[in-house]
Amino acid sequence: MLWFSQKYEKYYQENFPFDLLESAIIYDTFGGEMEIGKQKGLDRMIVMMVTKRVEEIGKVKVLDENIERFIQKVK
Repeated sequence: MLWFSQKYEKYYQENFPFDLLESAIIYDTFGGEMEIGKQKGLDRMIVMMVTKRVEEIGKVKVLDENIERFIQKVK
Protein backbone atom coordinates (compact mmCIF):
# COMPACT_ATOMS: atom_id res chain seq x y z
CA MET A 1 0.00 0.00 0.00
CA LEU A 2 1.30 3.44 -0.87
CA TRP A 3 2.37 5.72 1.99
CA PHE A 4 -0.22 8.38 1.17
CA SER A 5 -3.12 5.95 1.29
CA GLN A 6 -2.06 5.07 4.83
CA LYS A 7 -1.56 8.64 6.09
CA TYR A 8 -4.04 10.68 4.08
CA GLU A 9 -6.06 11.82 7.11
CA LYS A 10 -3.01 13.54 8.62
CA TYR A 11 -2.25 15.14 5.24
CA TYR A 12 -5.78 16.52 4.94
CA GLN A 13 -5.79 17.79 8.54
CA GLU A 14 -2.52 19.64 7.98
CA ASN A 15 -3.49 21.12 4.59
CA PHE A 16 -7.22 21.89 4.72
CA PRO A 17 -9.23 24.08 7.11
CA PHE A 18 -10.84 22.24 10.03
CA ASP A 19 -14.29 23.66 9.15
CA LEU A 20 -14.07 22.25 5.63
CA LEU A 21 -13.17 18.77 6.85
CA GLU A 22 -15.85 18.87 9.56
CA SER A 23 -18.56 19.76 7.06
CA ALA A 24 -17.41 17.27 4.40
CA ILE A 25 -19.55 14.19 3.90
CA ILE A 26 -16.39 12.15 3.34
CA TYR A 27 -12.77 12.64 2.37
CA ASP A 28 -10.52 9.85 1.22
CA THR A 29 -7.89 8.90 -1.33
CA PHE A 30 -8.51 6.90 -4.49
CA GLY A 31 -4.88 5.92 -4.99
CA GLY A 32 -3.45 6.38 -8.46
CA GLU A 33 -1.48 4.97 -11.34
CA MET A 34 1.70 6.07 -13.07
CA GLU A 35 2.35 5.14 -16.69
CA ILE A 36 5.89 6.08 -17.65
CA GLY A 37 5.17 5.46 -21.34
CA LYS A 38 2.67 8.33 -21.40
CA GLN A 39 5.10 10.83 -19.86
CA LYS A 40 7.48 13.10 -21.75
CA GLY A 41 10.47 15.23 -20.81
CA LEU A 42 10.71 16.48 -17.24
CA ASP A 43 7.45 14.73 -16.27
CA ARG A 44 8.92 11.40 -17.37
CA MET A 45 12.10 12.01 -15.36
CA ILE A 46 10.07 12.86 -12.24
CA VAL A 47 7.84 9.79 -12.64
CA MET A 48 10.91 7.58 -13.01
CA MET A 49 12.41 9.04 -9.80
CA VAL A 50 9.12 8.59 -7.95
CA THR A 51 8.78 5.03 -9.26
CA LYS A 52 12.11 4.10 -7.70
CA ARG A 53 10.90 5.42 -4.34
CA VAL A 54 7.51 3.72 -4.69
CA GLU A 55 9.21 0.36 -5.19
CA GLU A 56 10.66 0.80 -1.70
CA ILE A 57 7.29 1.76 -0.18
CA GLY A 58 4.74 -0.36 -2.03
CA LYS A 59 2.65 -0.61 -5.18
CA VAL A 60 0.81 2.38 -6.64
CA LYS A 61 -2.69 1.39 -7.63
CA VAL A 62 -6.24 2.65 -7.81
CA LEU A 63 -8.02 1.74 -4.59
CA ASP A 64 -11.36 0.41 -5.81
CA GLU A 65 -12.57 -0.29 -2.28
CA ASN A 66 -12.10 3.39 -1.37
CA ILE A 67 -14.01 4.50 -4.45
CA GLU A 68 -16.87 2.16 -3.57
CA ARG A 69 -16.94 3.40 0.05
CA PHE A 70 -17.00 6.99 -1.24
CA ILE A 71 -19.92 6.23 -3.58
CA GLN A 72 -21.92 4.56 -0.80
CA LYS A 73 -21.38 7.48 1.56
CA VAL A 74 -22.40 10.10 -1.03
CA LYS A 75 -25.58 8.26 -2.13
